[in-house]
Amino acid sequence: MSIERAKYTTAGGRLAFGSVGAGYAALLTTPQNVKMLTITNSLNVECIVSFNGGTTDNLYLPALTGVQLDFAASELNHNGTISVKQGAAGAPASGMIAAFAITGQ
Repeated sequence: MSIERAKYTTAGGRLAFGSVGAGYAALLTTPQNVKMLTITNSLNVECIVSFNGGTTDNLYLPALTGVQLDFAASELNHNGTISVKQGAAGAPASGMIAAFAITGQ
């Protein structure tokens, strides 16, 4: 009998404050099979996250917060491109936003 290791890979991305503006910027491009996604916002302002490349505003993330999303246990979907833009307070002056995804079969 042999033990088979789970086949999971990871992907990550980040954008510095100067790259987050009024239009969506790609934060992370991942395969369709994301199991878990963590986003950390160390920007000094709120930002808006889209799971479909900027077509839909999906998540409002306050300044200096983070979120972990379990795609495997929910009905969340995305098209492979996670994007971010500035929130109502305007462009950030410091910090960055980072995303880390665990993908699998």
